[in-house]
Amino acid sequence: MKQTLYMTTLALSLLIATGTAQAYSTIDDNSNPGSERDLYQICNTIFNTAYQSSDELYNDRGLSDDEDDWWFEIDEGYVNITVRYAGYGQELGIEDSAGVYTPIATNIPQGQNALYATINIDDDFVFVEKLSGSGSGKGPWYSDDRTAPVVDHFVAFDVTDLFNIKNNTAVDRAWLIAFEDLPNGGDHDYNDLVAVVANVEPTLIELSSFTAKPDNGRVTLDWATASETDNAGFNIYRAESPDGEYSRVNAELIPARGSVLEGAQYSFTDTTVQNRKTYYYRLEDIDFSGRATLHGPVTAMPLWIHGLFAF
Repeated sequence: MKQTLYMTTLALSLLIATGTAQAYSTIDDNSNPGSERDLYQICNTIFNTAYQSSDELYNDRGLSDDEDDWWFEIDEGYVNITVRYAGYGQELGIEDSAGVYTPIATNIPQGQNALYATINIDDDFVFVEKLSGSGSGKGPWYSDDRTAPVVDHFVAFDVTDLFNIKNNTAVDRAWLIAFEDLPNGGDHDYNDLVAVVANVEPTLIELSSFTAKPDNGRVTLDWATASETDNAGFNIYRAESPDGEYSRVNAELIPARGSVLEGAQYSFTDTTVQNRKTYYYRLEDIDFSGRATLHGPVTAMPLWIHGLFAF
């Protein structure tokens, strides 16, 4: 069964006095040098590419701007979303066909990020980006064309091959998506919020929570499932940066205890950490056929608290 993900392309339109629309065919770089990264630079950092401009990136991987609307077939199941860059206090969410809005990440700090979420696709939806808080000029802006012909705030790129090489995966499709969130087209650099979206095989567990709790010289990972189907168990992976090399922490597979009708609660304590150092953790579930699904990351910094001082 296929679902439809609606996205617009780079056909950015500006309403002029005659009431007609003028389409922009370029992505502006260096519009605010020194304070923001250009879109092509963000892509180079994520996927180790060597683009020299955002136009070069668009010409190579951008979706055609012959039409305002584009849609992609995504297997029904789970889609991973990783926010990789935000300009200032943005919020990213989705809106379904009934107009119900669900936030994915809120109050995203400025700079490069790795805010990771997995959403279950069972309905048509569009991406929604806005500035946190309320008031004029804060959006929302959508990945479809409801704001055209004044301006299209969204552009997408096909990065399936780059995503699979980087993550050693075989997903069907992966996209780099980018928003321009300033009213009336802003500065046309499309680097206000950048995320990677990839469809994955439906997981055989329903994960209800995954948290990391720091302590003195240790981090405790807790997770809970709502249901489990043919689940063999779990592994915990750790890295020292969001995009760093993740290594398995547990010596043996953590056995599954849930069932189709009832989930379970799990806990694992990592004692091979140093205080005052930030760690990133991912949870892997593995079914009896060997298929694995990753969740996370979550992050924690272990500390020794003595009085008012942290060591």
